[in-house]
Amino acid sequence: MVLSTSRANIIEEKRRLIHVSGHASQEDIRIMTEAVRPKFVVPIHGEYRMLFRHKEFVKNHLGFPESNIILIENATCSSWMASVPPS
Repeated sequence: MVLSTSRANIIEEKRRLIHVSGHASQEDIRIMTEAVRPKFVVPIHGEYRMLFRHKEFVKNHLGFPESNIILIENATCSSWMASVPPS
C-alpha cells in the first residue's frame, strides 16, 4: 500500500518548518546507549565527521573508553569474533 493513497498524514520538510534527517540526536544516542549498554560502539549512518562526533560524544559524555569505539570508513570491511564461553 502506498502511504500517500492510504490517507496517511505525510509531513514533508518543504511544507512545514521541520527537519527530518534520519540521523539520531545526541539525546537519542544517549538514551539508546544507556538502554542497550553495549560493550563496543560502532557509529554508522553518516559522513565521517558525523561518525567522529558520535565517537567523541560517547567517549566524553557517556564514559566509553576510546578502545571500545570503532570508526569504520566507507568501503572498509571489519570483522569481529565474540568469545563464547565453553558449554
